[in-house]
Amino acid sequence: MAETHRGFHVDEGAYESFVKNIDPFGDEFDKTAKSTVAPHVELAGDGFSVMGGESGFSGAYSGRMQELEARMGKLGGKWREMADAARRTYANYDVMEDDHTGSLRDIGKALG
Repeated sequence: MAETHRGFHVDEGAYESFVKNIDPFGDEFDKTAKSTVAPHVELAGDGFSVMGGESGFSGAYSGRMQELEARMGKLGGKWREMADAARRTYANYDVMEDDHTGSLRDIGKALG
């Protein structure tokens, strides 16, 4: 019996390529947050003059920068989670493909 394959199919190397392309994004978001946002979280005492400190503007600015840094870190974590999910999907796909191939082979032997 000739083997046929119908239905869902993933090209060889597609998952690895996808993961290889998105893996660096998580690290890049963290690096960018640390290099561009983190240095601006704390303001020097006169960052917005004494009036900025008294009016709360300095504190509001600092709070906003801390929030932005945290959100960028969280976004980087989501990119890493997506890459991990693709790795798990690939592993599960391989297991299922092997199981289906074995089942079809057994059916072929039983019919042959």
